[in-house]
Amino acid sequence: MDRWTYLFLVSVGAVLVWAYASVWSAEWVYEDVSNRTAALTGSTDLRRALVHWTWRQTPDAWSAHVINLLAHSTAVLLLVLVARGIGLTRVASASVGVLAAVSPVMVQSAAYVSGRADVFAVIGILAACLAALR
Repeated sequence: MDRWTYLFLVSVGAVLVWAYASVWSAEWVYEDVSNRTAALTGSTDLRRALVHWTWRQTPDAWSAHVINLLAHSTAVLLLVLVARGIGLTRVASASVGVLAAVSPVMVQSAAYVSGRADVFAVIGILAACLAALR
């Protein structure tokens, strides 16, 4: 990994932590409680198996937000890789990544714990795009 890639990853990480600053103290809201209850009671909805598995790994809201931030970071990284794969320059790809990392639309899905399924869907789509480009 060259120096610029490392600097970019550290910068995006710092921006994500800053963008999430108000989320770390947030508790469960809206349907978070019902989604978590469904996951913990052994729901057999196979369409949401990954989401339910991650719900079982989160004993509190803080750890749920950590998982969402990691998923969001993965989606941003895959987006940058897809951008590079379609021929964008390093600067353009980095710009796309930073904009996606702090865009209110993207951060909302990641900050809202019940939006985890949306972030996982984006990861799947971007991974498929990246595989198709290779």
